[in-house]
Amino acid sequence: MTNRQKPTRRSIVWSASVIFIAAVAVGIAAAANSPQSEQGAAEKKSVPVNFIVAKQVSEFEDVKAYTGTIAAERVSELAFARAGRLTKIFVDEGEDVYQGKCLAQLDIRHLEAQRSELQAQRAQAAALLEEYLAGPRKETISAARADVTDMRSQFEHAQASHQRNEDLYRRKVISKEDFDRSNFGLRSAKAKYESTQRKLDELLAGTRKEKITAQRAAVSRLDAALKDLAVDVDDAHLIAPFEGRIAIRHMDEGTYVSPNTSVFRYVEIASLEARIGLPVDIARTIHTGMQQDVVIGDRTYSATVKTVLPELDITTRTRTVVLALDAEAAETVVPGEVARISIPETVRMAGYWLPTAALSRSSRGLWSVLVIDNLDDSGTGTAEQREIEILHAEGERMLVRGTLQPGDRVITGGTHRIVAGQTVRGMIQ
Repeated sequence: MTNRQKPTRRSIVWSASVIFIAAVAVGIAAAANSPQSEQGAAEKKSVPVNFIVAKQVSEFEDVKAYTGTIAAERVSELAFARAGRLTKIFVDEGEDVYQGKCLAQLDIRHLEAQRSELQAQRAQAAALLEEYLAGPRKETISAARADVTDMRSQFEHAQASHQRNEDLYRRKVISKEDFDRSNFGLRSAKAKYESTQRKLDELLAGTRKEKITAQRAAVSRLDAALKDLAVDVDDAHLIAPFEGRIAIRHMDEGTYVSPNTSVFRYVEIASLEARIGLPVDIARTIHTGMQQDVVIGDRTYSATVKTVLPELDITTRTRTVVLALDAEAAETVVPGEVARISIPETVRMAGYWLPTAALSRSSRGLWSVLVIDNLDDSGTGTAEQREIEILHAEGERMLVRGTLQPGDRVITGGTHRIVAGQTVRGMIQ
């Protein structure tokens, strides 16, 4: 019969250690298989992302920019109204000119000679008018009276002689020829007497009103001729019509100038305006007197709507809005620069505003976004793809529509490292 050996103390301790280690391993395995451990593992595998909640809008305000050009309020091609040789030019290109300054002059020597002739004729006509107004001189009237007395005496003598000849003719002392000669002499003497008497009566009555009126008309005609000549002299001087600047000088001294041929291109510098074409529907909302900011280069100026032209530009299919710039602009802005204005417009269009970073290119020219689906209480969910279409871009955001629904949690960034179906942990932005 075999005798069993009693276990030693060392073997008992070793066996107890083995049993303890095994129990600890079983406990760890059980803990790993518990729901809390599975959740922690899922959290470690999920990708953290930011998201926003999609909110649908029915309309939005779109600010559109429209461009035009700066122009001087008044631009003139200055020309002489008459022909002549250009003798003097008093200004040059780029020179600032005040209103009323003489810019150039034609040869006026023949006009000055004509003026001297007309002045002499006018002086002669005026002297004759003064004579008519003063009436005849006393000496002239006295001479006329003497003529009347003489003619009356001759008439009376002829009348007495004719009476004697008439008696002699009845008695047939003289011939018929002598009697006719006597009768003719009587009539001639009577006519001369009456003529001198009428002249005396005219002198005593003074100059006739009609004659004075006619002479006054002659003086007025010469005055009108002198005024017309003064206009010709003025037309031989080219005068600045307003304050401005000589932009281009087309001619030099000695050139023969035809009427209406431009000598200078003249630009007003005190007042500038912006001319900008707007679509017809936008132009209807613009009214005279409205204030509008105008951007020129890197500066913004205040302007007032001066007018909206009534006709449509057949090239651009727009209506031109004219804006008067403030006085400050005239110091730094020059005609020809580009001007820009911004006008807000309400657009009725349903969609969702999303940041540009949330969009990714998709197939068939569309775009897509990722949304968090099946979001649990811990903020973990699954990334799902939604197809969208871009309606409008504005800075760093886009107005889109598609398979999105109000309330969808749209991932706003890092979409390049996420794929549909991946577990993500969302944080609202």
